[in-house]
Amino acid sequence: MENDNELDLNLDELESNAEKKLEVKNRYQKLSEKVKTEAQAREEAEAKTKVAEEGKLVADKRADFFKNFSQVSSKYPNATEYQEQILERVNKGIDLEEATVGVLHKEGKFQASVLEPSRPDNIAGGSASTVITDTGDKRVEEMTHEEKRSALLQMEKEGTNLLRL
Repeated sequence: MENDNELDLNLDELESNAEKKLEVKNRYQKLSEKVKTEAQAREEAEAKTKVAEEGKLVADKRADFFKNFSQVSSKYPNATEYQEQILERVNKGIDLEEATVGVLHKEGKFQASVLEPSRPDNIAGGSASTVITDTGDKRVEEMTHEEKRSALLQMEKEGTNLLRL
C-alpha cells in the first residue's frame, strides 16, 4: 500500500505543477496583451499629436501667407486673381514672391507695377531753393592748373591783354 500512496502523491504533485504552469502561462499572456494594448495606445497618441502639430504648422503657414500677401499683391496687381495657386506653391516651400512671379508668368499676367523713384525735394535743406547758376567765370584761385592753362590759351586766341588781369 505504500506504493499506492507514493503514486498518489506523485500524481497530486504533477497536477499542482501543471496548474502552476497554466497560471504562469496565463499570466504571461495577460501581460503580453497588456503590453500590446499599451503600445497601441501610445502609437495612437503619437499619431494624434503628429496630426495636431501638422495642422498647427499648416495654419501658421497660411497666416503668414495672408499677412505677407498684401505687400506682394500691391507690387503685382494681378496676384489676387491667382491667390490659391500661389498659396499651393508657398505650401510646397517656394518663397512667396517667387511663387507669385512664377504663377503670373505662367498665366501670362506678369506685370510689375512701375513706381517712379521718389525725388528728394530740397537736398540742401532750408526754405529757400538752392539753384546753382553756372556763369562760367571762376576766380583764378578757384581754378585748377588745367583750367588756368585753357583760360590763358583762350585769352591769347581772342587777343585779350593779359596784363590787365
